Amino acid sequence: SSAAGFRTISLLKMIKNVLNGKDGSKIFFYSPAKVNTKSFDILNDIGVESKRCSLNSDEFDELLKEHDPNIVVYDRFIVEEQFNHKVYNYNKDIVTILDTQDLHCLRLTRQEHLLNNHRKLLLED
Repeated sequence: SSAAGFRTISLLKMIKNVLNGKDGSKIFFYSPAKVNTKSFDILNDIGVESKRCSLNSDEFDELLKEHDPNIVVYDRFIVEEQFNHKVYNYNKDIVTILDTQDLHCLRLTRQEHLLNNHRKLLLED
């Protein structure tokens, strides 16, 4: 539904295509966000198991034990802040990836830089 949601689904599709079931690999998507049935249906359609997990509960710890991941991808900085310590405590060797799609400070800095350069060019003319 959102651009960020489409990006996340695209990333999951790409990872799924790269892994292509190697060594029995599977992709699981867990989110503390309110369940959006349409999003979960899309994920299930591409072969990604999806489930809601609660913040500040042992549920995520149990999911780590159950699935024993090699790679964890966080789609937002706030999610990484909430769960990375649990991943690290479970297994320090898990590769973690933070997708920075929600770092608006980068977007705003780029925008400011472009505007300043544009103003500078206008003044030089």
